[in-house]
Amino acid sequence: APSREPGSFSGEPDMSMVLMQSYWIVDLPQRLYQGVASQ
Repeated sequence: APSREPGSFSGEPDMSMVLMQSYWIVDLPQRLYQGVASQ
């Protein structure tokens, strides 16, 4: 396996990081909205 330096995108970007970021971008507003709507 090629050694991967932090912060270097020599190949394709890390899919797990992309999925985590997209998950938080989608999930966080829904959590905030549900928290406000439940009050």
